[in-house]
Amino acid sequence: MADYSFGGTDEENAELKKLNTEVLEDPDSFENWEKLVRAAESLEGGLNRNSSPQSIGATRDIYDRFLAKFPLLFGYWKKYADLEFSIAGTEAAELVYERGVASITNSVDLWTNYCAFKVETSHDSDVIRELFERSAVCVGLDFLAHPFWDKYLEFEERLEAQDRIFAILDRVVHIPMHQYARYFERYRHLAQLRPLQELLPADMLAQFRTEIDAEGPATVQAGSQVIKTERGELEIEREMRTRIDNFHLEIFSRTQTETTKRWTYESEVKRPYFHVTELDEGQLVNWRKYLDFEEIEGDYVRTQFLYERCLVTCAYYDEFWLRYARWMLHQPGKEEEVRNVYQRASMLYVPISRPAVRLQYAYFEEMSDRVELAKDIHQAILVNLPGHIETIISLANMSRRHGGLEAAIEVYKAQIDLPQCDIYAKAALVAEWARLLWKVKGSVEEARQVFQKNQHWYLDSRAFWISFLMFELEQPTSAETEVTQYKRIKQVHEDIRRKSHLPPLTIKDLTHYYMVYLLERGTKDAAKEYMMLDREVNGPYSVQTVMKMKAAEDGREATTQRRLMMENGHPGVEVDEAAIRRGENPYTKYYQQQGEQQLPSDAQPQPLRYHFAITDWLSRPSTFETHLDSNAMPPKKAKKSKYTRKRESGGPYICALCNKGFTRRATVKEPHFASCVARHGNPNHVAWDDHESCWAKRPGRKSWPPGAAAPSAERKPLGEEEESGDGGREGANDEVDEEQDQLNGWVSGKYEEEGHGNRDVEDMGWNSVNKPQTPTLTQCLPSSSSPRHAINPPLLPTTVMNQLANIPIMACRTQAGTDSLEALRMWKLWNDMLPDESLSYINAPSERSSQKERQQAVVWMAQDVYAGLLRHVRTLVDQLKMVAVWRDITSDLGDAAGVARIHDSLIVAIGENGPFMLNIFEV
Repeated sequence: MADYSFGGTDEENAELKKLNTEVLEDPDSFENWEKLVRAAESLEGGLNRNSSPQSIGATRDIYDRFLAKFPLLFGYWKKYADLEFSIAGTEAAELVYERGVASITNSVDLWTNYCAFKVETSHDSDVIRELFERSAVCVGLDFLAHPFWDKYLEFEERLEAQDRIFAILDRVVHIPMHQYARYFERYRHLAQLRPLQELLPADMLAQFRTEIDAEGPATVQAGSQVIKTERGELEIEREMRTRIDNFHLEIFSRTQTETTKRWTYESEVKRPYFHVTELDEGQLVNWRKYLDFEEIEGDYVRTQFLYERCLVTCAYYDEFWLRYARWMLHQPGKEEEVRNVYQRASMLYVPISRPAVRLQYAYFEEMSDRVELAKDIHQAILVNLPGHIETIISLANMSRRHGGLEAAIEVYKAQIDLPQCDIYAKAALVAEWARLLWKVKGSVEEARQVFQKNQHWYLDSRAFWISFLMFELEQPTSAETEVTQYKRIKQVHEDIRRKSHLPPLTIKDLTHYYMVYLLERGTKDAAKEYMMLDREVNGPYSVQTVMKMKAAEDGREATTQRRLMMENGHPGVEVDEAAIRRGENPYTKYYQQQGEQQLPSDAQPQPLRYHFAITDWLSRPSTFETHLDSNAMPPKKAKKSKYTRKRESGGPYICALCNKGFTRRATVKEPHFASCVARHGNPNHVAWDDHESCWAKRPGRKSWPPGAAAPSAERKPLGEEEESGDGGREGANDEVDEEQDQLNGWVSGKYEEEGHGNRDVEDMGWNSVNKPQTPTLTQCLPSSSSPRHAINPPLLPTTVMNQLANIPIMACRTQAGTDSLEALRMWKLWNDMLPDESLSYINAPSERSSQKERQQAVVWMAQDVYAGLLRHVRTLVDQLKMVAVWRDITSDLGDAAGVARIHDSLIVAIGENGPFMLNIFEV
């Protein structure tokens, strides 16, 4: 290790020492390693050729240790190579690159950087080309390998090697990858310029030539005569190129089909690189399905390449290493490859705490007649995991297979005598020792003696007593020996109940096995013993005499009774230890039986939250009824306020705060309500028009809210009040934005506001008979009990919005490819939606524009519009407006499949009612 006392300032040395100590204490902490690497890179303000040898040596040592611990981090290999280039030059950087590509052979980014480095630092084209070919073998089949192939083609273009460019493209067009179409267009264009001999193998060219010659000379009708004309070489070559082009189109079609198959899985790969954080279950499921697909396809090279890709992302998951090894073992003649898989998994990636891969590796080496190596693998596991029961049993069984029963017993004895082996592991090993004597040697008495001589050591071991009882229960008996065997079984059971220190639930479970034995194989007195045991283990605690006797120091039940009465004031309750370990309250069942809901142990008192259910409107009485949120604390009985009194006479319009009546609705709002709040206060945040008499029929409302009484005959209709002081628009100031009202209040079908009551409730799609027409935003939003979601529903993820925006853009691109007028119409469609403050430098397509130029103009303009609109998105409502526009554009273009994809994406992101959320916006 480098000496951190030299190089850099005193502060830098102190920081390095501290960080290095943290790494040594917790070598698995990726965050500590990152801090140490960053501190080393910043020594002396950044390392270069003039830095001190101590600083350079310390930084190299830290990088070497870090990348030995995490060899799959391609970005750090690139940083290390750049650092070496700045310190020691080209050769040192090249050595780092070689170490990097050996550690992560299928990293497209690392190979591409290495090739780019070689192109810039070497002048030998043959050496560079050899490196590119090595890279092509390692990463050429990657679905996202286009950066590498672009770099390879760029290198050959520098040398103006058109024949090599065409040969590279000829390889690429057969590979299913993300940008296959771009390479095929270039390949098809170059094919028109290359000689026929380079386009196809000689045998296929000869076949095409034979087919053309077999067609005979061409015929020309000249009046009544038919003249046969011999084909010239130019005409034959033109026909040959036509056939070759059709053959290339078939290649393109096959590649397109294969790419489409794999896109289903590739689109779900969210993290194609290695990281120490865990993958979510969806990613693991996708990799399993992807591997299933490639295995069914049957291409060995592609399947192996996918396994290698998978094991970069899932390096810490032993299931994929085991799957890879088992698949490779099925391939003929691949024993060395299987060994390589096991060694990489065991020595580099899978943690030692999960020894399944290492045990499987040992069995593989045993299969290959390398028994000593297999035993060494077991011993290596036990060095790091002393007392690991599964490994010890596996080693003992292997020793028995190759050395006999005594060798296996010696393994058990040696492990039991080790001080690192805890008491519970020893108990399990003793039970396995007895099992060997019983099952392999066939000596029941020897096995019984092992159990009996060791039982006083392992009174706390669940495994020992379960094995002992099962051993006696499984012994074959006859009518003559049943009585003797019954006594043995009963003695083991009595020892379990009276002598062992097992938890009550374990004793109860083992007693049930014994009770079944009594019913199936017991004598005529078995029923009496059965009922006594049933009372003891299944009855209430007050009648469990044996349990009380065990709890007393003198072994008397009365002693336990007296102690419980003195400590608790009652004789005790039955305690469910398993429920307590799960964190459950043992008294929850009691409260549930009493009809009370027990508050969670970690719950905190929450403020009262009220909501009004839309579904309750159909049967709601003339006034709103307030319901407590299910997550709120039960409210105390509210005291009647001195300000809440019987409505005073004076008019039909009632103040919701003081119940005073007025002849004009406007008077309730202004000036009365402000002065009423000033006098009495407004602790419940009541609004001025919360009383039903002050409800207004606002623009856009198709009917009165269900349950709201219409104005009586003696009152003036609410739409015909006397004009107020604001110019006859007394309802104007209290109108709220309907969309924002839905966003802030209507979540999960309920209007939730902290103390705002029924303020300005909008009609949400009700017809004249008060029945809903289509689901509203209220009914479609995902349910959430979180107060944050109640006020601000969560936005759709950016990836979802990008996918949704891409659907109408691609539909417009297709439409723009038909002719120039359609392209201009599509361009204007998006240009009209461009926000005022946004700028776009995309010119409109002209009649002289090619199909590709027209499509690019439309796509780029649409992308500018999308980027401009995103800057205005603040809420879920804003997002849904955009999606509604995209849905309408896609529908107008006749793309039914695109509309279906939009609906499917909303269903995945929001829920099954997602598509209906778009119907509440007028687009």
